[in-house]
Amino acid sequence: MFKKKPQIKPAAPLRSSDRRKLADQIIQDYQLSAPQPEDSTPEQKAEATTAHTNLRNSLLPNNVQSARFTTTYGPQLKQVSGT
Repeated sequence: MFKKKPQIKPAAPLRSSDRRKLADQIIQDYQLSAPQPEDSTPEQKAEATTAHTNLRNSLLPNNVQSARFTTTYGPQLKQVSGT
């Protein structure tokens, strides 16, 4: 009948694997990285890997945190949660 206040759990650091996956998804969605030629030398591949890592870290730094929440919405007050 009455909307409840949202319940927010404390923020926690984002796991590094999740941070990498999210950053790679952002890079892919917005096409931020330059394509690599297939006949590149090992030095060029290492440079491209370093540039990709730097781009990831600039998008989502190491100290990014996430928090989970639970609340209700709509006339039926359905419970929803998210991050």
